[in-house]
Parts: sequence; C-alpha cells; structure tokens
Amino acid sequence: MKYKCRHCNFIHFGSMPDGYICPLCHAGLFDFDLIEEEEKVYNRVETDERCVVRVEEKCHNCGVCFKTCEKVLASSDRKVCLGCGQCILTCPFGALIPKYDYLDVLDLIRAHDKKVIAITSPAVRVALGDAFNMDYGTFLEKKMVGALKAVGFDMVFDTSFGADLTSIYEAKELDERLNNKKNLPMFSSCCPSWVSYANSYVPLLKKNLSSCKSPIGMIASVLKKYYYKDAIIVAITPCTSKKLEIVSGDTDYVLTTSELSNMIRETGLVFEDINDASFDSFLGSGVVGLNLAPKHAVFADTNPHTIALYNAIKSGEITSYVVREFLEREGKALEEKDEKHYYYIRDRFNEEHNPLDFLFLNRSCFNGMIRFNRNYQFN
Repeated sequence: MKYKCRHCNFIHFGSMPDGYICPLCHAGLFDFDLIEEEEKVYNRVETDERCVVRVEEKCHNCGVCFKTCEKVLASSDRKVCLGCGQCILTCPFGALIPKYDYLDVLDLIRAHDKKVIAITSPAVRVALGDAFNMDYGTFLEKKMVGALKAVGFDMVFDTSFGADLTSIYEAKELDERLNNKKNLPMFSSCCPSWVSYANSYVPLLKKNLSSCKSPIGMIASVLKKYYYKDAIIVAITPCTSKKLEIVSGDTDYVLTTSELSNMIRETGLVFEDINDASFDSFLGSGVVGLNLAPKHAVFADTNPHTIALYNAIKSGEITSYVVREFLEREGKALEEKDEKHYYYIRDRFNEEHNPLDFLFLNRSCFNGMIRFNRNYQFN
C-alpha cells in the first residue's frame, strides 16, 4: 500500500501506524491519501551524474526529488539538472548522493607520478568540523591544511586568492560595460548551477553573465600557467555544483567537504591529533615584485615567515646593509662547505625562524622556491 501526503507529496509505503507524522513536512496521519495502484506516481529526476548519482536499490520512485527540483526551478519544465544537490537533502530514502571522486584522488596521491595540489574554498574550513563532532562553525583553517598535507597533497593553496582575481577582473569588465552601456546589468558567473540555469532556462540572460572565471577557475589557471603545468589540481568545495568546474578550465577534480572528511578517516588519521599547518605561499620572498619596482603596490600573503620578513624590513630591523653583509658571509660559507652549510641554515631556520635565514634559503634552495613539508618545516 502507498499513501501520499497532500502537502509535500511524500510517498509512504506500507500501513500507516497510529500517530504517524510526515518526515518532510510534519503533516499528520489524516493528511495522507491512499494511492490506488493504477494512479501514476510523480516522476523522479534524472541527475547530472558528474555531480549527483542515484543508488537504484534505495530509490522508491516517490517523486520527492522531482517536487524539490520544481521548487528550485520555480517551473515544472525541467530541461537539465543544475547539479545543485538540493534533491540529496530531501530524498527520504538516501537514494541520491554526491558523486564521490576522492578515491581516484587518493590513488593519484599514492602513485607519486605527478604533483597533486589542493585548493580550498573558504566555507570548507568552518564546515569540516561538523564531520568530527566539533561545535558548529568552528574555524579550522590550520587544522584543515594540516589534514590535507597529512593525507598526501604536495601543496595547499587558498581559493580566496582566486576570489581576489575574480573581483578585480569582474570590476574591470563591469566598468567597460558601464562605459559602453551594453549588456547591463552584469551577473556573476561564479556558480556553475546559476550559469547552467541562466543558459538553459533564461537564455536572454546569457549576454549579461560575466565572462570572468570563477575563483576556482582563476587560481587553477594561475597554478598551471605560471607554476605547475603538469600538476593535478583538486578543488575542495562545500557543494556538489562546483563539480561542474572540471567541464572547462584547469581544475582536474572537485571534492566536497564530506569527501575530504572521508579521505581523512580512510587514511587512518585522527583529526584531533593532526598538526596545524599554513597555506603554501604565492608571494615567495617577494623578489619578483620588488624587481618590478612599482610606484604603489600591496603585497599580500598568508605565510607567517614572509610576513615576518617584511615586518622586519618595515621596522628597520633588516636593512639593505644587514642583508648584504649576511648573504655575503653565508654565501661564502656555502661555497666552502656546499650542501652541509645549506642544511645547517635550514635546520637553524626550522628551529628559530629567523627572517634572514628565510631569505637565505629562498636564494639558495632548488629553483629558489619555498617548500614546506607536512610538519610545516622548510624543505
């Protein structure tokens, strides 16, 4: 026997026990109608399997996903799945789940064939704690970065840098549109579900969408063009929609926050015991920026050692004379003792975090690039 809720169309299978309440809208027992066998039940949605997949054994064809999709679209004319994942939240039988790609990423990490780089969206650092019984909204940026390094990612970058780039280029594009009085108003193109909705359901808005990449697209492009051409870029995001980022651009995989929590557990890590770590640095020692000699510039970074170096310069503790004297002395010792002296300075820096040692390591290590290991010590 089947009973359908008059309010939300939830389908209950079997007899109706006394005191039964609809699990979706909390309607009472007498708000359900018996469905005759020949009556057609609501269709189920066909999902975009790049984002959402169905567990056939659990699906009862109850139609709740279809009704959810109608509400999201404000229309029964469903042309394409937006990948938004709202149907996952409302499916009463757990038949709809995000597409899990984290096992493929773990295989790539363990193969050690290519550099695997994680980029993380801001929401992940406050959502991750929910999976480990922490208070709602606990800020876990350093713990999250430490977890990603412990899992085996070679480098971890903050997608907020990509958001800064998107803001800059969207502002430039908006200024041009305002001056030309064309294609106004301008809408952001950061959300794949929104872009898919506009293209499929409101095609008149296509010309109003910004041509700029999303923050994930921006940072992935920068990493592959200027730093690591053959690297695997893995975006860690809070929603299934972002899995559509891999359709075009330089992002190779997109994992949700729940997938990250699965990775942590399945690699045998105890989340509470993971050492804190900081995002890897884009700025480096800032030498390139200084050589450009801009009239006005703002250098931004999250690496505490880079910040300490520039604060020491700003305070006058480090001057050009101090730097020249230090590098000449240590450079001479490096010529005489070779790698032994380099490792001596490296160990000293990891212990004392002296800004001058940090500068020396940046000028003498392989390709002059900052590298930190999983314990956040200079490599």
